[in-house]
Amino acid sequence: MNKKKIELDGFGDIIDFAGSLGWIDSHGDSISGNWGPTQADECEEDAINFIESKGYEIHYPGNV
Repeated sequence: MNKKKIELDGFGDIIDFAGSLGWIDSHGDSISGNWGPTQADECEEDAINFIESKGYEIHYPGNV
């Protein structure tokens, strides 16, 4: 399968793009007090896995 390449620049872009594909964030937020570095990493990893499951290959600016 030939993956579609997408360039995403950081956490916000990853979360936004995953959401545009139908991903739902279930990792809490800073307002509820249930948020820290571990939750942010888990949230980002979940979003990346979702994007990749939709046939995308993520590239980050500056990476070849």
